[in-house]
Amino acid sequence: MPNRPTTSIASDPGTGIDYWVERIRDRDMPIFGATARMIDRVIESESASAAVLSKVILRDAGMAARVLALANSAYFSLGHQGVATVSRAILMLGFDAVRAAALSVALIDALATGGVRARVHAEMARAFHAAVQARQISAWRGDGGVEEVFIGALLAQIGTIAFWCYSGDLGVRLDQALRADADAGEEVEERVLGFRLRHLTAVLAREWQLTPMVSLVAQGAVSRRSREFAVMLGHRLALATARGWHHATMVQVVGEISEYCGRTPEDLYARLEENARAAAEVARSYGALAAADLIAQCAPAADEHTFAQLASEPIEASGR
Repeated sequence: MPNRPTTSIASDPGTGIDYWVERIRDRDMPIFGATARMIDRVIESESASAAVLSKVILRDAGMAARVLALANSAYFSLGHQGVATVSRAILMLGFDAVRAAALSVALIDALATGGVRARVHAEMARAFHAAVQARQISAWRGDGGVEEVFIGALLAQIGTIAFWCYSGDLGVRLDQALRADADAGEEVEERVLGFRLRHLTAVLAREWQLTPMVSLVAQGAVSRRSREFAVMLGHRLALATARGWHHATMVQVVGEISEYCGRTPEDLYARLEENARAAAEVARSYGALAAADLIAQCAPAADEHTFAQLASEPIEASGR
C-alpha cells in the first residue's frame, strides 16, 4: 500500500496527520479500534462460529443489548418472533449482518461526544445513507458480500467523522474555512490541516485493520467494476441528495449506478428513493437520531413523484 501522506505543511504541530492518527487511535477511540480488530479476527478465523461472535459481543453488555434491540427492530426483523439471545440473532439475521450491527454500534458509541456537532451529524447521516444504498446497489449487481459493502460504506469516512468529533478549536477553524470556500473542499483541508481528511481515513483503516475496501475507497484506488465502486456510488448518491432528487448531479449518479448494476435509471430511481427512507430508519434504529433526521430531510416523501414520472420534465440545474 502507498506510504502514509506527508506529516504536515501547516505550522501548528497539532495538525499533522501522524499526530491525529496517534491521538484518535490511542486516546479518543481505542475501544472502537480494539472492538473492530476483535470482530475481524473472528470473521477471518477458519473456526469462526456464532458462539465465538456471540462471546465477543457479550463482553460489552451495552453492545449486546443494542444488537438485540436492532435484531428486533422493524428494519431487521423478518417477521419472526422476538430474538432474546445474540446467538439467536446470528442464526436469524446471519453472521455478517450481526457483525455489521456490532461494528455500527461500536462506531456510534465512539462518536457520541463533543466536536463540531453539525459536521459530525452530517457525516454520520452520509455514512448511514451511503451504507444502505451501497448494500442495495451491490445486491442488484449480484454481489454475495453485501454486508461487507455496508460496513465499507459506513466506515468510508471514519477519519473525517473522528476528526470532526475530537478536533476542538482546530475543527472550528476548519469549519469556518470550509464555509467560506465550500467548493474548494480538500484544498481547504490541506491548507488548514496539512493533510486531507480522506488520507486520515486510509491510515486509520490500516491501523485498525478494517476491511481493506475502506483504505481503497479513501485512496481512490477503485475499479469501476469492483465491489468498492458500490461504496463510492453510495457516497456519491448520499451527497447528491442534498442538492435534490431532480438535480443534474443526481441524474449523473443514477446513470453511473445504472451502468454498474445493469438496471435502467427509470427502474432505479424509485427504488433509490425507498432506500433513502429506509436509511433514515436504519440510522434511527442504531440510535443516530440527528443523522436520521438529516437523512429524512433529504429523502423524498413516500407519495412524491418518481423519476420515471418526471422524466419528461426539465432537470433543475441548481441546488435547493
